[in-house]
Amino acid sequence: MGVETLAIASIAATAVGTVMSMASSAQQARSAKQQATYQNAMAKNNAQISANNEAAALRNKTGAEKAASDAIARGRETGIQNDLATKQLIGRQRAVMAANGILVDTGSALDITSDTASIGKIDTLRIQTNAEREAAAREAQAQNFGTEAQNFDIASKNNLNVN
Repeated sequence: MGVETLAIASIAATAVGTVMSMASSAQQARSAKQQATYQNAMAKNNAQISANNEAAALRNKTGAEKAASDAIARGRETGIQNDLATKQLIGRQRAVMAANGILVDTGSALDITSDTASIGKIDTLRIQTNAEREAAAREAQAQNFGTEAQNFDIASKNNLNVN
């Protein structure tokens, strides 16, 4: 083999290497583009999921706020019913005592009806306190759902900014 043949072979090998290198670079560029397209699609999908979760958290927040209001209303109504029941019980006690010839506004008879009124008031306060506790728990839950909604909103925006 002569020097010319070796030079031609060397040039040919270099040309083939260059073509192979260009083909490899093109393949890498296509792969990078496909990966970027996939990541973009996943980011958009994750953003939509976060947006859906945000909407659900806001619905849950609204539900918890309504439940808090409902607890207060139920506590108020149940307290009123308890006050009425206590007054009715005192009326029955007084009627029974009076029917038996007992003076209802003095001594033990008065103590009995006073104790009944006190116990009834304590029950009403307990009912209202329990309702307020339930409402406070629901309000805390509503705040938690609100925070969760904000976090999902941020996540959604972050996912869209990945592009």
